[in-house]
Amino acid sequence: MAHNFRRSCKECGCKCEGCNDNTSLHLHVEIENLQQRLLEKEHHIVKMETNFLSEADKYPDGEVVAMMEEIAVWQDKYNRLYEAHKKLQKVNQGLEDKLLRIVDKFETEKSVLSRELGSTSRSLSEEKAKSARLKTENERYRNDVNLTIQLLQCRPGNFMPQKMDSLPSDIQQKVKTYVNNKKINGGSFPQSRPEPKLIKVPIPTFPPTAMVYSVNKGGWYGVVFSRFNSVRY
Repeated sequence: MAHNFRRSCKECGCKCEGCNDNTSLHLHVEIENLQQRLLEKEHHIVKMETNFLSEADKYPDGEVVAMMEEIAVWQDKYNRLYEAHKKLQKVNQGLEDKLLRIVDKFETEKSVLSRELGSTSRSLSEEKAKSARLKTENERYRNDVNLTIQLLQCRPGNFMPQKMDSLPSDIQQKVKTYVNNKKINGGSFPQSRPEPKLIKVPIPTFPPTAMVYSVNKGGWYGVVFSRFNSVRY
């Protein structure tokens, strides 16, 4: 009588012939893998339930309501920022207009100053030329006067003395008044008198002569003649 030896299965503990078949071993491995995956899924579900409960505690009215409230808060912030931005734009526009007006004003003033500077430069050039011309004429007149003085110093007797009748009528009257006052005062001048003013009166005679009158506020105090001329009266 044949004796059949049956071994017990290590995975499930059974003694069936199917478990002794080597082709069914991969089924046991797959079962184990599925059980492992099932455990992982259960753990993930438990974790999700825990998160859900914590979120429920955090958002008692629901996450959607909380999100809507947060959206409302951010919308309010956006509206306030937008209003501030519009006000800032108006201020910037006003400042820009003011800056443009200032720039236009200074450009106009710059143009006016440029024209005035050009005119002043031309006037300065003309005045410099005029000053140079006057210096030249002054030098020429100085040379003429020096030459005249040298001629007078050489031969003073060759020149005509100045007569009273040849003077202008107004000067004659002033000289007569001075002479009369001098006679009345005894021929003496006051002790204190202001500094006299000198007036040079050229006389159109030839050879040339000159007469200098000393005048102050009170009248004529004296007549100063050239050292080479005299007045007859």
